[in-house]
Amino acid sequence: MPAPFPLKDDDPAEIRGLRLLGRLGAGGQGTVYLAEPVRGGARVALKCLSSEALEDPRVRQRFVREAEAARQVASFCTAAVLAADFDAESPYIVSEYVEGRSLSQRIRQDGPMAAGDLGRLAVATATALVAIHEAGIVHRDFKPGNVLFGDGGARVIDFGIAQITEGAGTLTNSTIGTPAFMAPEQIAHGNATPASDMFAWGAVMAFAATGASPFDGGTVPNVLHNVLHTDPDLRALPDELRPLVAAALAKDPAVRPAAVDVLMTLLGRQGRPTDAAGLNQAIREAHTAVVDGGGGAPTAGYGPPTRTTAPGAVPSSRPKRSRRWLIGVGAVLAAVALLGAGMLLDDVLAPNAGDGANEGAESGDEGDGGDGGDGGDGGDNGSLAEGVAFSEEEAGSWEGTSDSGIPFEAETEAGKPAAPLDAPEDDSCSTDIRLIESTEDGYRANISFSGREETPFRCVSNDTHMEWSTEVDLAVEGNAMTIDFYQENSLTGERMNVESTLVLSRIG
Repeated sequence: MPAPFPLKDDDPAEIRGLRLLGRLGAGGQGTVYLAEPVRGGARVALKCLSSEALEDPRVRQRFVREAEAARQVASFCTAAVLAADFDAESPYIVSEYVEGRSLSQRIRQDGPMAAGDLGRLAVATATALVAIHEAGIVHRDFKPGNVLFGDGGARVIDFGIAQITEGAGTLTNSTIGTPAFMAPEQIAHGNATPASDMFAWGAVMAFAATGASPFDGGTVPNVLHNVLHTDPDLRALPDELRPLVAAALAKDPAVRPAAVDVLMTLLGRQGRPTDAAGLNQAIREAHTAVVDGGGGAPTAGYGPPTRTTAPGAVPSSRPKRSRRWLIGVGAVLAAVALLGAGMLLDDVLAPNAGDGANEGAESGDEGDGGDGGDGGDGGDNGSLAEGVAFSEEEAGSWEGTSDSGIPFEAETEAGKPAAPLDAPEDDSCSTDIRLIESTEDGYRANISFSGREETPFRCVSNDTHMEWSTEVDLAVEGNAMTIDFYQENSLTGERMNVESTLVLSRIG
């Protein structure tokens, strides 16, 4: 996990008996701190609603609704909400904190997973998505950086951009997610449903099996094109898992299996449970496969899953009794979670501070938070070429959150060769986007975080031990602006790999 940011001067030293140790992220509704009980005990993640957000009663209502839904998500394969106070002057939520490698880090360090480990990962993550969807939540950014390995196996984290489903409609019109693991409908329309999470699940399984995104394209525009238009090569996946992953990666969300269908198929079961006892038994089997090892994950022919309801249906449209089952199952899983005894960063309600936005190009994973160089000058240090400017279609207001959890806002104007890139939560990261030249996919531009003297690229990534280039690639496609940040060769000054991608969504 990345090291926390230092506390700011106006941060309290203590909140309700919890000593604050650092900032894990900030944005959206509030700030997330790393904390520990004053009287001793395990470290936790503490999210506080910001004073600005408190001025809008709708934000407080969403905060309460989100936390209550998260309480219903079983802690077996996700993080647990430990405490919450919505009546406090500054409402807060306390949740588990677990230290462990992300799936991205594990694959980068150890290589692709063997069949047995891959099967256990499939069961753990499918179980997590069952719990998340049954609680009325769509994750919307399920990716390798949001899967952590603790003592109890894999857990799904970072619900910072997750949304509570309200009725059976679209959650939001903004495009939020990680390009290489976003479903086609998210890219094209910004629409996210449980079926979108299942597409991401299929892409994550392929990544774990091969070490690369099935839609890898080197640049964000290529990745987006591949997600929308190309069929992935899944030949490297085990025969037992390949049909299930292929079904999850269907371009049409209507034909993808739901999370519960995937889990039942992985466990070798036919059809969905018809009562609480059946669901409890299935979860116990998942626990055996994931936590105890159980001789490996079930290997009954996975094949195409058997469905009993339309795939990808929004959880809130299901019969209410399914939620009651999950609450019962939660009691079983709470006991199971004690066996793992890990501490997990519950980004259930935190802003995204995970891996890079273009996972398919292996952009910035959680780093060690160590000091690094400022990346050199990356070229001409921002000189502007004549005739290069944002177009009418590219003009607008934009916002998004970097891989290090810092929110950014941009305002582009037609005919202008530069645009402000503001960081409201950390003014030292505020800078300008300065277009240098047009490219086939968009622009080459300069972004220099000169206001931050030490580790300037901590503004966009937690992986700051390397040299970074101030020359970036910028592309605008529909309602998404993507900015690729590169590692720089310290000897030649040439750009090397994409190490982080900042994705901004159009808001006006």
